[in-house]
Amino acid sequence: MKIKIQIEDTFENIWSFFEKNTKAKDYSKNSKYLDFDDNTNVKVYDLSNNKMVHCKKIIKNYEVSNWVKLKFSNNKELVVTDDHPLYLENKGRTFVKNITINDEIYYKTDIVKVISIEPINNKVCNSYDVETETDKFCLSGFNSGNCRTRVMGNVNGEEISDGRGNLSFVTINLPAIAIRSSKKSNSIEEFWKELEEKLIMCAGIELDRFEIQAKKKFRSFPFLMQQGLYYTSNDKKHSQDDEIRDIIKQRYFINRLYRYL
Repeated sequence: MKIKIQIEDTFENIWSFFEKNTKAKDYSKNSKYLDFDDNTNVKVYDLSNNKMVHCKKIIKNYEVSNWVKLKFSNNKELVVTDDHPLYLENKGRTFVKNITINDEIYYKTDIVKVISIEPINNKVCNSYDVETETDKFCLSGFNSGNCRTRVMGNVNGEEISDGRGNLSFVTINLPAIAIRSSKKSNSIEEFWKELEEKLIMCAGIELDRFEIQAKKKFRSFPFLMQQGLYYTSNDKKHSQDDEIRDIIKQRYFINRLYRYL
């Protein structure tokens, strides 16, 4: 089945269409999601790259209240949540709550300016998040980013968001890499080459750190574990002398490392 989601389509209609044939799964306590594999071949338009791209997931969030109305210099309006990302000119991926008057964005083939930002009080309704293969899609003609970062995927267990989150992180200094690369004749190639090296190094650091953390005992973290703040940590099967490996391997960062390596 090949389906193209057009600019004029509403997410409510899209959700209703697919929910008839695909069982929605729990994303969190207040949201559900539909997965689209390559065989389903659901496509959305990526305005930045001027092509149709694979839509991986649509998430339905119930009774959302943080709505904002954006008005633009071409007389168009966009109603989105304040944590929705748009791809702005000169700013890149920017959450709506961080957008300011006169920021510029592509609408179809033209660049337009934001002329008004108005919070919408007392509006409570469902919202929809979209995840594409490029982190971009066309939202009512505007250059939009995926509504959520892909953090829910779990190679070690159930795909849920509650009780997982990040465990550790390493920062890469991208400006420093860019400065070093700019001094070489093939600057673009050198940038990507060094970035790849740093990513491999960071993955190794995180895996080493994970091995140290994984050997810690359940009893060493009574509040985190016994209060169930980590996914599966309050399962009755755990004893005080168990290692926490099976608990922290559910965290987002280790899943991303497995995908990268």
